[in-house]
Amino acid sequence: MSMRSALYWSSCRSTEVFLLLQVLIFTISGHVRVSPEQNDSSDNEDHRNRELWIYEHDPVKVGHVQHLELEPGKVYRMETMAVKPPVFVIPNFLTDEECERIKHRAQVIGLSNSKTHRKKILTTPPSTEVNETFTEFDTDGDGTLNRKEAGAFILSEYNISLDTDEVQFVLTQTRIDLDSGGSLDVEEFSQFPAVENLMFKVVRALKYRPMPAFVLKKLRRGKDRTSETVRLEHDLYDPDSSLRNRLAALTRIHPYIVYSSETLHVVHYNSSGHYHAHHDSQRTHYNNASVCEHVGHLYPNQSDGSPPKTRICRFLTVLYYLNEPEQGGQTAFPMADNDTYTKEGFTYEYNKKQRDLTDLTNHCLDANLVVNAKKGMAVMWYNHHVEDGWIGELNNFSLHGGCEVHIGEKWIANHWINVEPNYDMQKAYVADRIRWRTHEKQRLLQQQQRRTTTKKNNDSETQQQSTSFNASSTREQICKIQSYWSYSASMAMHDEL
Repeated sequence: MSMRSALYWSSCRSTEVFLLLQVLIFTISGHVRVSPEQNDSSDNEDHRNRELWIYEHDPVKVGHVQHLELEPGKVYRMETMAVKPPVFVIPNFLTDEECERIKHRAQVIGLSNSKTHRKKILTTPPSTEVNETFTEFDTDGDGTLNRKEAGAFILSEYNISLDTDEVQFVLTQTRIDLDSGGSLDVEEFSQFPAVENLMFKVVRALKYRPMPAFVLKKLRRGKDRTSETVRLEHDLYDPDSSLRNRLAALTRIHPYIVYSSETLHVVHYNSSGHYHAHHDSQRTHYNNASVCEHVGHLYPNQSDGSPPKTRICRFLTVLYYLNEPEQGGQTAFPMADNDTYTKEGFTYEYNKKQRDLTDLTNHCLDANLVVNAKKGMAVMWYNHHVEDGWIGELNNFSLHGGCEVHIGEKWIANHWINVEPNYDMQKAYVADRIRWRTHEKQRLLQQQQRRTTTKKNNDSETQQQSTSFNASSTREQICKIQSYWSYSASMAMHDEL
């Protein structure tokens, strides 16, 4: 876990005195425990006198360009892409080296499938004949049969003509396409003979009773998300804190809020990978929960002894492109700068125009804003409004998602900045992190000192890594520590894009 790296202020020595004073102030403040009903206790406080602060860049208008000096002598270009919500792109925010380091660390730790895992359906590999037939109909050579290719096989083999929606319905109802992903691998394809009779029944039903609109909508969308993800502790990809310092300078949010937010979320999309439109954060009282998940452990339990209900509170998202897909893989904001945001509007779009605006497999380019992926570029947007200088209600227009990757692969990473609407609780949370991380840093220093005194190392490079906390054994240990420092890292309900 990154229990130490966020306090590595060596890269910004000019602020050491200020930061140490802040540590003292926050430590004195101690744990503040209040009930969920007291969430608005600081509403009347003059936000200009707060020790913590957030910030929202003024978008001005679409196409407006600002030049920001985020590092000494290095200026970055930030362009406004939308006003509702404020969306900005910052080209070359990450270097090629940083992009490759993040990808490498993610691969070393190991990525896992998002949400669901497809179970195997065969105990023996498909026959040579099956493989040859599969290859014949896999016209694009991507190793899977999409709905069009599967439809061509059904027409050739069974003399049944189906459109792509009907093909997906048949594949789902016969359980050949187990994950409803809209494509078949060779193992799934080999199951056709076993489900022939069921397939004929499904087809007959289709011809006499058209599919309801909601079924069609679901079939066309496929799974909400197809990707692999992993969380990276900060020291694994940003050992000198340079990226997070740059992030704090970009957002102009108090560094302690930036440093105490979630671990880096890395996502890998293969061909056909996507993430339909969603919100990264959740509105007040979502699912009857008023407490933010990252501060939930500071609140008392409910009357029945259970922990308080929590919701995800991500004030701001900064998304990094780690590579460029050959085709597809854009980030889309379906409702950006729209006049209104209503459920009725979505219903109208679907019923009248047959467009599900949240379906980024089929309607990516129908979105109001589509951002093309460019390696090293950052996309920043605000998930919440700012009210009285602090986090306000969810900004509905921040609905966004990842368009389908058509050719190649896509790598991204997300930095989510967590802010609790109750200012006092956010302050207590930061103090809690500082105290714990200071203790953990001291523990790791002592551990490394013991190791270096008991083992002589003639390899100067290895010795340098050891003294600077870069030893692989220490990294592996840190990565595996499951402590409340990364409490918010368990928030997987809306892990991005």
